[in-house]
Amino acid sequence: MSISILENNSKSPTHIATDWNFFLNEVLTERVQITPYYDKEDWKIGEIYSMRVSHIYDPSHFWVVTKHLEMDLLHRYLNDFYSKHNNHYKLPEENLKLNLYCVVYTEGAYYRGILVKIPYMMKNKTWVFVYLLDFGFMSKVLPDNIYFMTKDMYSVKHFAIRACLAGIGPLGTNKWTSEAVIKFTEIITNKVVYGQVIVKNDPQKVLFLQVCEYNSSTESMVSIGDTLVDYELAKKMTILEIREMKHSEKKKGLKESTKGKLHGFLVTSKDAYSLSFHQAPILWSSSQSLLQVLKKQSTPGVLWIDQIKPLHNEISALVNSIPRNDEFAKFIVQSIPKEARERGVCPEESLKKRFRDVEKLAMKLDLVPAEGGSLSVYILSCLQSILIIQSAVRIPQSELDDDEVNFSQLTTHEVLYRAKFWLDRDNLLQTLKYVNLLKGASRKILIDYWLISAFEVVQPTIQRPKTAPQPKTTTRS
Repeated sequence: MSISILENNSKSPTHIATDWNFFLNEVLTERVQITPYYDKEDWKIGEIYSMRVSHIYDPSHFWVVTKHLEMDLLHRYLNDFYSKHNNHYKLPEENLKLNLYCVVYTEGAYYRGILVKIPYMMKNKTWVFVYLLDFGFMSKVLPDNIYFMTKDMYSVKHFAIRACLAGIGPLGTNKWTSEAVIKFTEIITNKVVYGQVIVKNDPQKVLFLQVCEYNSSTESMVSIGDTLVDYELAKKMTILEIREMKHSEKKKGLKESTKGKLHGFLVTSKDAYSLSFHQAPILWSSSQSLLQVLKKQSTPGVLWIDQIKPLHNEISALVNSIPRNDEFAKFIVQSIPKEARERGVCPEESLKKRFRDVEKLAMKLDLVPAEGGSLSVYILSCLQSILIIQSAVRIPQSELDDDEVNFSQLTTHEVLYRAKFWLDRDNLLQTLKYVNLLKGASRKILIDYWLISAFEVVQPTIQRPKTAPQPKTTTRS
């Protein structure tokens, strides 16, 4: 159906029923597909097309729209129609499924999309990840902002087309630098440019383009690839160089594949790249959600034991966001102990507060052996802790520089000072190493009331120790 027909947004009441029946009978059963605009055009080598860039990953991976006027018309229709009828077209949450076509409201506008991840928990909210068909990028939306399409929209091909700058490549390596991506984005965003088709890849639906912008002052076309080369952010590549680079990448891929087989983690490059490209932001967000739980602020007036929260939701979201081919990530998540999932772990801020409380008691027990002592020993140990001036304790620069240190010479107070020093700098692992150097009752009380919980946060795969393993004491590990 043409865009001009879609422009008419006067809908009869029966139209909504027709759209819903079409959704139930055709869309949910995956009998209908929205085909890409790439298939509609007969792309001719050497032909120049007017286009607008809709999304940029890097100069070798970006999305263009050649029918940008028609796409603008479609989105005017979308925003006009759904702003009036969104309540009638809201999609019930029980109908959400992967690869489902829909309309979503995000960033203040309505877009056509396809669901790629559901559901996803973050900050006590359920999110759905959607690939925006006409722009070529991912967005996360709330289930309340998802709507079923009108029947006519399925006949409009999706506009975003994968593109790659032809004849240039990254400078020095096979990966684009952030500076090159930023400069490319600055040059090409929010303007109409002209792309000449150099090569086309029909199986993957990718256009290799020489992209130019019009310079009104010189009344000439300026190659964006040449501009990146002039800024020393890219290099020109001949056909021979491209073949050599592909041969090098192929050899590297075979080498990495062999390594993967040795470790039991074989990833098929094409499928893994395609999947991980869309899954990467989801995996990152899931990881951030779990990290926020571990780093959340302690609640004043609430005991640390009551601040431990099970990690079921966060770990489940992380598992669901892992690409099916990523065996390494699956192995890492599976190594999280059952206790951490069901009981949870102590947040880092609560661990810090607990350490400060237990540290004071550990300092008072400096002279007391692990098996206990007489009342006079306890009294003498408490008096010593009162008389010691904390400000006199300092960490030598040589120790901070990781030079060789004889840790057996450190006193309990010096060890605790170092542990607190690293804890205040959010280095929990280094804090654990110093706490593990303690002896006697000071060591026992920190193991019983702090160290085991800290181990669960830093190294979840380590079995809970009855006594913490003693490290080497000649040099800092």
